[in-house]
Amino acid sequence: MQVGFIFDIQFTIDFCSAILLDRLVMIRAKLLVRNMRLSDSLKGYKTKTSVQYVQYGGLMIQIKNYFLKQKIMTKVLISLLPILLFSIYLFGWRVLTVLAVVTAAGLISEYGMMWLINGSKAKISEALFVTCLLFTLTLPPAVPYWVAIIGIVFGIVFGKGMFGGFGKNIFNPALVGRSLIFISFPAYMTVNWTEPFQGFPGGFSRFIRGTEADAVSAATPIGITASGETVPWLDLFSGRTAGSLGETSAVLILAAAVYLLVTKTASWRIMLSCILSFSALSLILYLAGQTSV
Repeated sequence: MQVGFIFDIQFTIDFCSAILLDRLVMIRAKLLVRNMRLSDSLKGYKTKTSVQYVQYGGLMIQIKNYFLKQKIMTKVLISLLPILLFSIYLFGWRVLTVLAVVTAAGLISEYGMMWLINGSKAKISEALFVTCLLFTLTLPPAVPYWVAIIGIVFGIVFGKGMFGGFGKNIFNPALVGRSLIFISFPAYMTVNWTEPFQGFPGGFSRFIRGTEADAVSAATPIGITASGETVPWLDLFSGRTAGSLGETSAVLILAAAVYLLVTKTASWRIMLSCILSFSALSLILYLAGQTSV
């Protein structure tokens, strides 16, 4: 488990570092290559160094050729970062290992599907990272890694790839994958819920294994309400309750929605239609006598 955790974190650090340093490396390489006014004593050293930078920069260009950059998806990722950080505070650093495993499986799945469709021109859309992050945030804290892998692979392949890729799918691939594992593995998705950490530093100083998370279980707000008890509204609004990784804090979810609306990344009409549809269906079920949860 420790080896796997180190590998996942190292993979995430290496990948993010490569993307962030790409532009700096390329600029530095161009400056070194074009500098023709060096003295003879330093010319050999600088030439060797510039070649190293050019080679490294070329590798980054090759990596970038496999990805389709989408600025709008970058904004969506930014809106989800506070929710991700809060989930770490509540449930510990295992959140990142689940995200790393999900992202790795998602990358392989999407590239494989795009290669079958486009051959050597296959590219991975930046929307994949949004899908993997959203999918991870819908999972219980103690979900086994293999369950998460099955879910994201199914979502990418059958919820996105089978329709032709980004922009052609009619379903949200993250929710397609979540639906599969919810139906197929209900014991892992609905039974055990981890008690969130309280106080400071909370989960920022803890890494809980899946078995340890199962041992410290708690009821979700829905379960508590069904038993006839009540949950403080402040806890529901702030998110200091048991639940899925990114679905506990209403205030952070609302803040993400406001950010997306202000930056014109999301449409208020779509958001409003979802709220109205949910409210109308809930009212119909209530009037029909379906009051249990």
